[in-house]
Amino acid sequence: ACIGLSFFFRYMEKRRMATLDKFAAHQLVGRLTRNISSRKRRSKNIFILLAVFMCFAALARPQYGFKWVEVKRKGIDLLFALDTSKSMLAEDIKPNRLKRAHLAILDFVRQLEGDRVGLLPFSGSAYLMCPMTLDYGALENSLAAVNTDIIPKGGTNIAAVIEKALEILNNGANHKILIILTDGEHLQGDTITVAEEAADKGMTIYTVGVGTSEGELIPLEEQGGGGFVKDTSGNFVTSKLDEATLNKIAEVSGGLYVPLGLAGEGLETIYQEKLALIPKEELAERRTKIAIDRFEWPLALAAFFLIVELLIGQRKSNGRYSFINGIKKIGRIVKKRGKIAAFIII
Repeated sequence: ACIGLSFFFRYMEKRRMATLDKFAAHQLVGRLTRNISSRKRRSKNIFILLAVFMCFAALARPQYGFKWVEVKRKGIDLLFALDTSKSMLAEDIKPNRLKRAHLAILDFVRQLEGDRVGLLPFSGSAYLMCPMTLDYGALENSLAAVNTDIIPKGGTNIAAVIEKALEILNNGANHKILIILTDGEHLQGDTITVAEEAADKGMTIYTVGVGTSEGELIPLEEQGGGGFVKDTSGNFVTSKLDEATLNKIAEVSGGLYVPLGLAGEGLETIYQEKLALIPKEELAERRTKIAIDRFEWPLALAAFFLIVELLIGQRKSNGRYSFINGIKKIGRIVKKRGKIAAFIII
């Protein structure tokens, strides 16, 4: 904008000189303009350019320093229970079930605003890896460390997951949401009964089926992907998604069952159809660092440059006379145009 304005000033100066040439003979132009100071005209244009530049600088929201403020966050508590049993290494969805569930959780969390999240890996047992937090980066770091060796005890004990989740989500303020991502194979314990008890205590369970009903062989990590898990008879084990049980768990707790899908779209379905409709409850206040806007500084400079431009006359004269005339000129403008001139100066 400033470059364009400078070209405009140059164009207007050339046009002014061309008009003057038409008005008077060429040899008289110098005599007619001898009291006009070209240096002062250039100075006035420069101050206008500086004022415009500072206005744009103010619009850019310059910030310097910060302050601490107490803010209230609103949201719900979401606890992700992620199956880490060996069957989660099956590659019926790419790259494998565990990695696809990992990526789906990350995509889901990135759209949250003010909701507390936690991570509960499980297989034959469960433990809290990431406590309930508003720090989504902490959850991402915990997810990056999850693998099938993180819990030594094998199996898929969803009943233990639900009981552990009840201990974690023991606050009375927020909705208690447990999202279980698993292939649901070889379930242990009386899962349906525990899910009903959890529903009576105010917990809603959403189940996400990871894998396909056709199933896939389970690769052996220690063999670099060159072998597969076999049963005691020497036959290859095919891991299949158990949707019926997962659907029943969600149904008795008032939740929803969805398949994860090849691109992790199942969690998005839960968010859009259920979680987005839950009324938000206030969480505890916390201190947040807020940057301080300093747009007043360039804006004040812009006003200063405009005032200086008004004070500069166009005629050749001594400095004192020019300054006094400039002050008088400002007075006449304010007196004649009142509010408009005052608004421009402010």
